[in-house]
Amino acid sequence: MASPVFFNKTALFPDLDDNQHMILCQAQSTSASLGFILTISTLVCKIWKFYKDKAYAQSKVVSNLQLCSAIIASFGVDVGLQLLIKLLYPLNVTTKQISEEVDVTDPNHVTVYYVRICTTGDQLIPLIITVVDKAVLLLLGLFWTIEIRQASFKAHEEEQLIAISIYNVLIFASCGLILSLLLQNATPTECYVISSTLIICCAIFTWIIIFTPKVLFILKSRNKDTEDREKPNFDTALTDLSSNASLERYVGKVPEELLDEHIRLKEQLTKLQIMVQAQRRGVRGAEKEQEQESITVIET
Repeated sequence: MASPVFFNKTALFPDLDDNQHMILCQAQSTSASLGFILTISTLVCKIWKFYKDKAYAQSKVVSNLQLCSAIIASFGVDVGLQLLIKLLYPLNVTTKQISEEVDVTDPNHVTVYYVRICTTGDQLIPLIITVVDKAVLLLLGLFWTIEIRQASFKAHEEEQLIAISIYNVLIFASCGLILSLLLQNATPTECYVISSTLIICCAIFTWIIIFTPKVLFILKSRNKDTEDREKPNFDTALTDLSSNASLERYVGKVPEELLDEHIRLKEQLTKLQIMVQAQRRGVRGAEKEQEQESITVIET
C-alpha cells in the first residue's frame, strides 16, 4: 500500500497521455484475466487428473500431455474471449472529477482532483463475457472437489491443498465480483483501500488454512517424541526378566504387580511345556508298542 504513495509523492514516473493510459489499461485487464484463467485451469486440471486416476482406476491414466493440453485449451478460450471483447467493446479513456479545492487566499484559484479511467460504455456485457469461462471452470473444479471429498479413496496432501485452493478462489472471486459491482461509483481511495483489504485478508486466510495443520502436526510430533523418551520401557524390562541373571536389575524398575504376573505366567508356561513333552513321550511309546505287536504278528 505504501508503494503507490511513494511513487506518487516522489514523481518518479511522468504523467501519461491518453494513448499511454489506454495501453496500460488494456495490459492490466488482459494480464489479470489471462493470469486468473491460467491459475484456475491449472488447479482444476490437476484435481480432474486426480479424480480420473482414483475414481476410474481401470481406465487409462491421464497423462501430463493431456493435462497440459487441457490447460492450453482453457487459456486459448480466454484469449479468444478477450479479443472478442476488445473488438466489440473497445476501451475509452474518460476523466472523472473527484473533488474541488478552493484556495483560501485566492477564491479564483480552484484545484480540481480527477482520475482517468478506462471504460467500455456498456460494462455489463463485457463483464459477463469475462466471467463466463472462469465461472464454468470454477464450477467444474468445485464438482470434482466435492466428489473427491465424498469418495471412499483417500486423497493425498497435494490434492487436499488443491481442493482448499479451489474453495478459496471460488469464495474470494465471488467477493471480488460483488465488490467490483458495488464500488463502481466509489472514489479511487475507497476502491483501493477496500480492494487491498480484501486481498490481504484472502492471503492471510489461505496461509492459515494451509500452514496451521502443518504447525500442529509438528508440535504434536515433538510432544510425542518427548513423551516416548520420558516413558519407561517396560517391554524391554519384561523381556529381560526371562533371564534370571538380569532379574535383580529390574526388580526396582518394574511394578510388583507386573513382576508377580510375569512370574506366574512363566510358571504356567513351564508346566505346559512339561505336559506337552510328556504327551509326546506317551505317543511315541504307544507307537513303539504297536510296531512291536505288528512285528510279532508277522513272525508268527
